[in-house]
Amino acid sequence: MKRVPLETLLGYERSRLHRAALKLTHVGEQTVPVLTVVIACYFHLPSLDAFRPLRHTGLSYANDELPNVLHFSVAPQELRMLLAAAHRVCSASAIPGGVPSLAFAAVADAPDGPEGDESILSLQQAGELYRHLESALSPENGTGRAVLEMQRDAGYPRCGGVVSP
Repeated sequence: MKRVPLETLLGYERSRLHRAALKLTHVGEQTVPVLTVVIACYFHLPSLDAFRPLRHTGLSYANDELPNVLHFSVAPQELRMLLAAAHRVCSASAIPGGVPSLAFAAVADAPDGPEGDESILSLQQAGELYRHLESALSPENGTGRAVLEMQRDAGYPRCGGVVSP
């Protein structure tokens, strides 16, 4: 897999975004498993294996191995809005004084093979990401809001309002 920044994926034409997907995996400490979330266009649902080459060493991706995954679909233009929202948070993906908490990955098919990137976020940055993603969702996408809320509430219940909208 070729690593490309989110900014590159954001510049893709709508037709290339038909075969793109996003993944949120809780990689921080946890007392119970936190289901992974995959967001994909209506036209394509990739296997979690598509994201495997982007993994950072030294982090636990055990939640990706759970038998269930949360998923919702979006139109290509909504996926672009979600990518833009994630780019605003992930472009400053240094973890200032924090520990890894959430992995945000994006993949897309390209003529020369799959491309993508993964950002590792602290608890604070994860809270920002959830807020930005929820704001970028279409107002009619109740399923998407519910799925993001399920993962957010399972993985970040003690964040003292950092994650809550």
